Amino acid sequence: MITSNNKNNGMTLLEVVFSASVFTIFLAVFINTFGFVQKFLKASEELNLSSMGILIDHQYLYKEMDFVSNIISQPGFNENDLDSMVKKCTRSPTLDWNLPGRKVQIPNGYVLCLKKTSLVEPKDTIDNGNILKTSLKKLLEGEKPGIYVLMSLPENISSSSISARRIFCRPKPFCGN
Repeated sequence: MITSNNKNNGMTLLEVVFSASVFTIFLAVFINTFGFVQKFLKASEELNLSSMGILIDHQYLYKEMDFVSNIISQPGFNENDLDSMVKKCTRSPTLDWNLPGRKVQIPNGYVLCLKKTSLVEPKDTIDNGNILKTSLKKLLEGEKPGIYVLMSLPENISSSSISARRIFCRPKPFCGN
């Protein structure tokens, strides 16, 4: 029978010094990396008492944007009303855009903007001040309704606030399901 006389006496002094230096280098790299990353995270961790977090803010934004888009998509708004809405972004659409109903409450740090797409609704045909064909008649004859984008844009761009949008069709009675 062959016996092995391996004696494990632990690490030598050279191995201890080497492992201690590797551990020290690892800690130095880790601390420097953490400090570098922390500089970028500091701006996004600023105390904002008006915000409840990006997910909750977006839940409120989408709820309010659904409410606003349901109002704007009604045929009661004419071309001039929509043009004035498209021209200015607002924090208070109920007042600035003269929307009926309850007050729209947008989380702090966001503004609502309405934009037209290339798919616009038909306009009245006017000749010498007389309406030859109304937009309603054109829609009844099969022309396509308009597509609009309602956007909530952050006033200050950061990692804790991102934009949201809602695409809708108007006038609503002529939009397909």
